[in-house]
Amino acid sequence: MLLCLFSRAAAAALTLVLAHAAQAQIPQSERDALIALYNSAGGSGWTNNTGWNGAPGTECTWFGITCDSALSTVTDIALYSNNLTGTLSPISAFSNLQDFDVDDNKMSGPLPSLSGLKALQSFNAGGTYTGDGNNFSGPMPSLSGLTSLKTIGLRYNKLTGQVPSLSGLTSLQTFEFGENQFSGQMPSLQGLTSLQGFSVQYNNLTGALPSLVGLSNLVYMDFYGNQ
Repeated sequence: MLLCLFSRAAAAALTLVLAHAAQAQIPQSERDALIALYNSAGGSGWTNNTGWNGAPGTECTWFGITCDSALSTVTDIALYSNNLTGTLSPISAFSNLQDFDVDDNKMSGPLPSLSGLKALQSFNAGGTYTGDGNNFSGPMPSLSGLTSLKTIGLRYNKLTGQVPSLSGLTSLQTFEFGENQFSGQMPSLQGLTSLQGFSVQYNNLTGALPSLVGLSNLVYMDFYGNQ
């Protein structure tokens, strides 16, 4: 009798969980942004595109997509080494995004704005040293206000202009901008007390090196191949 009651209770609880999962849905703006990403980055040719463009409410099961515990918002987009081509569509709709990774694909064009992504902790869109990976070009978008950002990796692209200001990025630990076409002076590193690694090798940077005062957690820096 007790076993029967327990089984019924467990079944009822499972039904509630499944019902909650079925009703959970990310905002329409996030769904639209995911579909735009699929279309702009050649989703039909991805190595793995399981689930993509499925019915509303299924987005958190799409390959490379992670949502919060309530399945109500996208927190992680991990599509590295997945044969993404074309361009990168806007990602500003993902207001709760924490991690974004499209490393080692075959994308080009400009990087989208990162404005408003205050929860963003890591952003990786690097290419490959052989030159057959990502080749993003144009200026680097502003990093202003990204106070949660810990890691940003954009090696082996064709980004131009100045390295953006790092002012206020107090959580920043790793900054990898090597093998691009940045010019102008090095950015100030003042106040970046969490910084552990800083790499801007093989660019066209000029002028004096920034002050390293107060960078007590710094492990490595690479300025090789500049002016």
